[in-house]
Amino acid sequence: NNKVPDNGKVELEGEVSTFKIGENEEDSLELDILAEVTEIEKQTEEMIKRLKTEDLNQLEMNLLTKDIYQLWDDEINKVWGYLEDNLDKDSMDELMSAQREWIIIKENEIKKAGSVYEGGSIRPMIEYLKGTEFTRERVYELIGLLK
Repeated sequence: NNKVPDNGKVELEGEVSTFKIGENEEDSLELDILAEVTEIEKQTEEMIKRLKTEDLNQLEMNLLTKDIYQLWDDEINKVWGYLEDNLDKDSMDELMSAQREWIIIKENEIKKAGSVYEGGSIRPMIEYLKGTEFTRERVYELIGLLK
């Protein structure tokens, strides 16, 4: 959940998922992906810390949250590529259908979150944070499919 306290600073909450690690090639791929995600978590944490501690104007906060969202959006695309390389056609077709539904839900939730701040300069930040929340969660869900 994202929180916007009265002081205008933002907090992005969540937990890092953990996975079992084995010794075969699939587990090696999973290790690589988890290393990437761990780095993205660190970068996200640093950016959220900046949102909380630095004296940023709203435009700077909007741009910073856009960068956070972009990190996770790039990662979901990488994980998708791994899935395409590792899942059979039927599984991938089924996943594609589910992913389309997920995208619709995500976009609706982003719009809903932003609509609360219609016309306000904070709206992009709220929308990027909501998009980050959904995308980050989906990255972990998709990684779980590589097992």
